[in-house]
Amino acid sequence: NYFTSISYTFIHLTGDFPMVEYGLWGRIVCFFMVIAAVGVVSIPSGLIASGFTEIVSSKARKNGEQPAIVGDDWYEKRYRDLEGQSPPSSPLGPRVDQMQLSVHTFLNGAEDRSEGAVKRSAFSRFGRKMLIS
Repeated sequence: NYFTSISYTFIHLTGDFPMVEYGLWGRIVCFFMVIAAVGVVSIPSGLIASGFTEIVSSKARKNGEQPAIVGDDWYEKRYRDLEGQSPPSSPLGPRVDQMQLSVHTFLNGAEDRSEGAVKRSAFSRFGRKMLIS
């Protein structure tokens, strides 16, 4: 019955299904419905993502660029290219630049080039422990 099933549908859509007790057959039917629902959502999502990747790659080929390949460490290569360059100045002024560098030093520590180790203050270690946990 449509009107009986609509209440269960709303319960599942709102995420409150643990409030409903199911019998054995209800659990079996729900299991297969969840598997089917995942398939209904994941297959179109994968197709859309694949199509998007194809479009981006074809535009890159058309422009004469080498399209990025999964696992080619693109980010790491570009990051290494920037090593040693100072960051661009903020349009908000040098005070904002100084605040950004202070936050960077607080979060990542200061590198001691003679020892090759990262030095962190006690406050920085405490802050990192609080942020990570």
